[in-house]
Amino acid sequence: MKKWLVAVLAGAMLLATLTGCSKPETVEEYYDNPAMSALLDAACEQAIEDSDGAFSDVYVETAGNTLTYVYVLSEAMELNASQEAYFETSGEAILDDLGMTMTADLGIEGPVTIGLCYQNPDGSTLYELFKDYE
Repeated sequence: MKKWLVAVLAGAMLLATLTGCSKPETVEEYYDNPAMSALLDAACEQAIEDSDGAFSDVYVETAGNTLTYVYVLSEAMELNASQEAYFETSGEAILDDLGMTMTADLGIEGPVTIGLCYQNPDGSTLYELFKDYE
């Protein structure tokens, strides 16, 4: 999962460089770009394929300077303590990579809030983690 997120951001930086785009002021403005949306949609589809059936949907929500990656599980589950610890540890690493890229490489001024949200098929939140970056 971490690999495709980094690949999306690397592609986004390349896209912005090649198209000569002016610097976006917010995360939402950056992802409103049709070329970026297409790249992100493709990455989300790839994440679904790579999950071996674990996710029925993966998508991104943006609002102002908040970016949330939403993963919808194919089957409902409840987290035990060790699974929650795994989500916390892996989520922190993913968010830190994304946060540094968004604020430094893409030039979006903070605070930028990035989140991961895992949902059961009924839309109930299984786990979520949000962090702010300057």
